[in-house]
Amino acid sequence: MSGDWYVQTLVNGKVVVNYTLLSTYNTSANDGKEMWIDDHGKIWNFKVKSPVTVGSSVFAGSNLASDVDGYKVNVTITEGKVTKNDTKSTGGHIVDGISFKATFSDDTDAGTVYEIKGYKRTGFKEDEH
Repeated sequence: MSGDWYVQTLVNGKVVVNYTLLSTYNTSANDGKEMWIDDHGKIWNFKVKSPVTVGSSVFAGSNLASDVDGYKVNVTITEGKVTKNDTKSTGGHIVDGISFKATFSDDTDAGTVYEIKGYKRTGFKEDEH
């Protein structure tokens, strides 16, 4: 479930952030119970530890605390999943996919659900954004 991903962010089916890098990686406990999700300041400036179920490649969590350089926000993630070899990169390669929905505690448009989805970074130049 760890990796670098190129994701789009959508609201009501409309792209609000085009392909940008998102990273998922192990926590220091490395116990398979949580993973970091880091948007590198490109979607909402968040970095959270999300509970995971590795066996079914799913993740979700409510009110996950993020504090990036003093910017604090709580993130709720639902319907998170990683799928194996079922997504095409922009270069046409078959790769793993990632998708989840997120809400942010400081969103001035309360209740807005952001759908974040994309594909695993391949390293091929035609897939880079």
